Amino acid sequence: MDIILLDALGSINGATQSNLEGKLQIFDARPWLNAQGNALLGGGFENNEVYTNCDFTFCDIANIHEVKKAHHAMSLMALTPQAFGDKDSYLKSIDETGYYQLISTILKAVNMVVECIVEKKQNVLVHCSDGWDRTPQMCSLA
Repeated sequence: MDIILLDALGSINGATQSNLEGKLQIFDARPWLNAQGNALLGGGFENNEVYTNCDFTFCDIANIHEVKKAHHAMSLMALTPQAFGDKDSYLKSIDETGYYQLISTILKAVNMVVECIVEKKQNVLVHCSDGWDRTPQMCSLA
């Protein structure tokens, strides 16, 4: 993205804290390690030395394949009546799907976005590697 545009977005925010004035908060929905791997393959990754007027936060949200896998596992739990028999094993099985952990991670990221916009009066930019799963989840919820 054009550095001049990002500087302009940062400079027009209504940040009231002096350390935030003129800064654009960028939320990268990916885990940091995934972003690094994407950069090695020629994909996008912001460089702090180039984007000096931006603060970066990695949200550690798993990719769409992991979300689908967890959702599928949770759906199977709902369709398995015998799983409801023993409370402890049922709760353990739910935990093992990883679904609630993924939902928690997404909601934490959304909370950070909302906090920046509402409390800190900062402009934000949300993105991930492709923009077709994590980005709309975060933006629509925020």
